[in-house]
Amino acid sequence: MNHLYFGIDVGTSSSKATVIDSFGNIISQTKVSNTLLNPTKGYFEVDPINSWWNGFLKICLDLKEFLPKIKSVCISSVCGSFVPTDEHFNPTYNAIMYGIDTRAIKQLNRMNQDYEEQELNLRMGGKFTTHSVLPKILWIKENLPQVYQKSKYFLESNNFITAKLTNTVAWDFPSAAAARLVDSTTKTIPKDICEKYEIDYTKIPNLKWPLSPLGKVTKKAAEETGLPQGITVFTGACDVNAEALSTFSAFPGETICVFGSTISMLHTMKEQKQLKGFISGFSLLEDTYRLGAATSSGVRFLSKIDSFFNFTNHLDTKGISPSPSGLLMLPYIDGARTPFDDPKAKGTIYGINGQTDRDSIFLGSREALGYEIFLLINKIEKTGEKINIINCTGGLSENSSVMQIISNITGKKLQIHEGINASFGDGIIALTSNYSLKEIINLPGIIKLRNNQKIITPEKEISKQYNSLTKQYLKLYPTLKTIEI
Repeated sequence: MNHLYFGIDVGTSSSKATVIDSFGNIISQTKVSNTLLNPTKGYFEVDPINSWWNGFLKICLDLKEFLPKIKSVCISSVCGSFVPTDEHFNPTYNAIMYGIDTRAIKQLNRMNQDYEEQELNLRMGGKFTTHSVLPKILWIKENLPQVYQKSKYFLESNNFITAKLTNTVAWDFPSAAAARLVDSTTKTIPKDICEKYEIDYTKIPNLKWPLSPLGKVTKKAAEETGLPQGITVFTGACDVNAEALSTFSAFPGETICVFGSTISMLHTMKEQKQLKGFISGFSLLEDTYRLGAATSSGVRFLSKIDSFFNFTNHLDTKGISPSPSGLLMLPYIDGARTPFDDPKAKGTIYGINGQTDRDSIFLGSREALGYEIFLLINKIEKTGEKINIINCTGGLSENSSVMQIISNITGKKLQIHEGINASFGDGIIALTSNYSLKEIINLPGIIKLRNNQKIITPEKEISKQYNSLTKQYLKLYPTLKTIEI
């Protein structure tokens, strides 16, 4: 029997699924929409039943013909997001989203004031930010005490689904590290920090590695989903970790950028390094570490600019001069994320003059993605790490003109992985129930996919024209930070 393997990624705007076979071939893919809620300024939530669980059931229905052959399942999800639930995994409140949700600024500022930065760097990988989970749990405790009391668990997004499948709860190590939820010196939840703020740490599940089995599909879950009872469900991880495995760039020295609603970057290392404003700590595979980043730019920013200026196609740069626009844009429509962690930062268009026209604004907004990635690379390489090539996934990565702009600004080669996403990486994790990663990378379906990758290289003359602009960009936010608005 040719077994099949099921990968699902629960993203911000959609949930995607991939079914692969024992040879690494993609058998089928599907996608369902999720709804991001913005009930008030700075609050971003998801209804976990209507979007995530019902979306998962819809995916199972779409792929029902393949379900009887599924041998194992892995689910990934948006990092730094969590759901309060009761003991039966029924939500007691909406899921609270990652760094774009800024409701807990008072709590994180208090926590950062209570601890020395050096201690937080050593233990938690850095100061608490809007991406951190503990300040948001404290926010619930202080602002929604009834919700806090009714909540048995604070589950990471993917575990909300896998707990319903297996009756087992867990946070994975890299997601917990990214959310400042694991003490890297003890590899456990920081109980002393929880106790200081009277947070019941038993509400936070224990930690497991992403490639370790979480449990088996129960009879009840099998009846509800159509999945075979007793098949293995893996712990899984956040989306950028799954994306890294989908491109086989989850190993030391490799870098991936995921171009979605926002942009995530993951650089994997042999040893742990600290970098202010970046997510450090455990990576996907045991004994590997990472510097991670999450930007304020991406399709979300481009869509906002297109709405402001009534552009009709935010992916189309045809007919626009390839030379630099001369504009520098800070894409901080939801505040600045990595490396500044400044939820009060403002979006900025700098450099407008008498020659600026609509095409300049259009091009400048696309360049903003390249400048922000250039900034991240510049910071990472100052640690002694070297980035030679950037593996790229996500819907925006399939637009060659935008990717060429990014390559020209960063001066880096981009390796574009088309037709795959984090759910394919989840499928690879599911496949480890039968094979080692070394064996998987040599499966015929995987080799075929890797041979179809596209390389984008910097256009030397145009890239040179960006040199002075990138230097100015590095100074722009620090300069504007001194101005109180």
